[in-house]
Amino acid sequence: MSESFRKLGVLFRAHRRKLAPLVLGGGVLVVGSVATPAWPHDTDIELSLGSHHREVTELRIGYVRGAEHEPLKAVTLRYPDGAPATVHHHVELPAGRYAVELELVSAQGRTDTSRRVDVPAEGVVHLHVADDLEREGT
Repeated sequence: MSESFRKLGVLFRAHRRKLAPLVLGGGVLVVGSVATPAWPHDTDIELSLGSHHREVTELRIGYVRGAEHEPLKAVTLRYPDGAPATVHHHVELPAGRYAVELELVSAQGRTDTSRRVDVPAEGVVHLHVADDLEREGT
């Protein structure tokens, strides 16, 4: 077997200028295939709050990946005069399945709910939370 490696070494040394771009290209492909899923993907989230939207004064959004317990990304949006019926949020997340944890705060109390999102997503991700608000009476 060592004879085979020796012959391969001799062959490579004789043709290294021709083989170098191939070896480099192969390395780039391997590294790229491993690193690509970890790159953040632009994701647009649209939350439909329904008819009780004006009662919501604060909205907390947390993006929890897989079995993790802490959000990878989180944001708190405040609406002193009441939230709009539809809330748009742009976030950059690595590929994966996320629980979008939502906390909606109003004068009546707090409503907690969550939805599932797969990243990357095609187009805008629509999440309807109006039913949760109506059920809680917020």
